[in-house]
Amino acid sequence: MAGVLRKALQDSSYIIVSRALRALAKASPAEAKPVLLAHLDMPSHGDVIAAAALSALGDVDTIAARQEALTRMRYGYPSPVRGAALGILRRAAARGALSADVFLPLLQDRNVWLRNSAIAALGDSGGEHVLPSLDALASDAKNPSAAAAKRNAEKIRKRFRTGG
Repeated sequence: MAGVLRKALQDSSYIIVSRALRALAKASPAEAKPVLLAHLDMPSHGDVIAAAALSALGDVDTIAARQEALTRMRYGYPSPVRGAALGILRRAAARGALSADVFLPLLQDRNVWLRNSAIAALGDSGGEHVLPSLDALASDAKNPSAAAAKRNAEKIRKRFRTGG
């Protein structure tokens, strides 16, 4: 199976390559890691290959994926790659393996989807100390993320009121 998937990595279709990377991660995790790392910077339309490689790395080696994600969530990386990085970091924060504070810099990101994802991540795993940042966003009626900030600030408040 791994041989067939490796052959698919040579396909001219970016979608086929991205799906082969994800399948290889499931079929042969040990063999997949170096392949995934090699594809993290591979250019493709919509950056689907790099995003798929990073996402699949999260299934193969959570520590390596977290390290890559911390770097690749920064501004300057393509949005699809940053989105995959954010997904890896959200899962780590939800498990308590990472401080939700890593999402704070994204509250000012120009990409609204990434900003809203960071707000949701803070709502899921952030502490009361992030409330001033969320409240500031929520009070800015011109900010397209204001409603998400308000919802997630209330989520945190409810979690701490109920002790959970």
